[in-house]
Amino acid sequence: MRYYVENHDEVMTDINSEIEKKYNGSIMISRKERNKIKKSIRFKGGRRYKKSETGLKKILLENCNSKYFTVIVLVSGMTYICSNMYFKYHFYTGTTINCINVSFKSIEDAEKYIGDSIDNYKLILKGRGGVINVIDGKDIALGYNYEINSIKEKQNEISWIKSFFDKDTQEGNNILITYDEKLLNNAIECLDIFKEDNIITPENPKFIYSNNEFVIEDEIYGSKIDKDILIEKIKKSILDGQEVLDLEKEGCYENPEYTKSSEKALRIKDILNQYKDSKVIYDLGNLEKEINMSTMEKWINIDNSYNVTINRDEVMDFVNEFADKYDTVGISRTMNSTSGRIVTVAGGDYGFKINRVAETEELINNLKGKNTVKREPIYEQKGINTIINDVDKTCVEIDLSNQHLWFYKDGIILVEGDVVSGSIANGTITPEGTYSLKYKDKDSVLVGEGYRSPVDFWMPFNGNIGMHDAGWRYNFGGKIYLTNGSHGCINLPHSLAKNIFYNIEEGTPVVCYY
Repeated sequence: MRYYVENHDEVMTDINSEIEKKYNGSIMISRKERNKIKKSIRFKGGRRYKKSETGLKKILLENCNSKYFTVIVLVSGMTYICSNMYFKYHFYTGTTINCINVSFKSIEDAEKYIGDSIDNYKLILKGRGGVINVIDGKDIALGYNYEINSIKEKQNEISWIKSFFDKDTQEGNNILITYDEKLLNNAIECLDIFKEDNIITPENPKFIYSNNEFVIEDEIYGSKIDKDILIEKIKKSILDGQEVLDLEKEGCYENPEYTKSSEKALRIKDILNQYKDSKVIYDLGNLEKEINMSTMEKWINIDNSYNVTINRDEVMDFVNEFADKYDTVGISRTMNSTSGRIVTVAGGDYGFKINRVAETEELINNLKGKNTVKREPIYEQKGINTIINDVDKTCVEIDLSNQHLWFYKDGIILVEGDVVSGSIANGTITPEGTYSLKYKDKDSVLVGEGYRSPVDFWMPFNGNIGMHDAGWRYNFGGKIYLTNGSHGCINLPHSLAKNIFYNIEEGTPVVCYY
């Protein structure tokens, strides 16, 4: 148990006095006697006191601590002074010059180190897809001015300790890096990233029609470099001593204006899907041809700014292709003749002919209407039969080799008979081909070079060539046309001409073949 000592010095004095009184100045006393005296003093007067260290022990401890402190101060002082001397001629920790670390180096060592670094300098260009290009410092005559004293002069030798705690203040020091501008430009031009085969142009997301709706395809970032930005970044990297230039992070690429998730791309998709139900069904008589969005989507144009328009040229191309397929004017027709021969008849002006300009405009209007339309094409000229079999049920068939004519109406031979066609001998032969009856007229006078012939029934089909009665003839058919034929017209017996005249309509096909 310990007791509190109110006056340490007084207690110690009392103990020493008692010892002197009892032993009359004797120098040696036993430890047992000494402790007995101490015990009597501690309880003197009925008061309780705490044990404590002796004054001697306290003094020794204080002296010891003082020595340690003195040593620490001396060592620290010497270290600081020596460090001051060291950093007077050496760079602080964390010091960089053009991104080259010269910590703890003297000016001479730093110059050599920087020189070696520049001699071995290479700038690595990291591109998309792991593409690497390199610019070698030797290829651009890279060098520097060796003036680094000014950087060291800014570092006060007595402030070196701050560099251990604020390294950022020692970064970003630059010296004048030099290079040959022409050599650098040439090195940049020779980079693989500028070779035509390696350039992929960025593209905005595209819209395709798939499974009855428009969807957005991913944008293409490509690999096309903005040369002006790249040159600027390369020069900065070289001057700063950077060894790696990330082209993506530094914004050296040309990027698409929009991405798949861009608000405008999503809005355009909604607009396009308003067209998806547009449809045109062509009525071709005995055939229907449907034009739906799988065809029409090619007509919708979206420019780089995402403006939606209908490409008239694309629509016109479609109409031209459609008309080339279904126009029948002047085409070659293969048919089974009434006489039993299979004949091919080319030329003439009969048939169906689509008005390509008008049909283009109508298709554009149909697409803009965003609904289904069933109609005929807009024709410039129509036949009287169907577009697929335009010479079928109603026509005049003239076999010029056999000098015979058949008039079909609704698939039945209404009338037939022998004829006389253009003269072979005189060179006024009747041309073959399929023609349409232009009109019919009664009591006409046919006038030509050296003749004037009145007729009762006049039915022209090819310019001034037509069918008519020939009252001046008594015989028809046979070989008359070889030497005594007409001026090109089809001469008919009066009764045959009359029957045809009163039953034929304008536009009826007239087929002439040999």
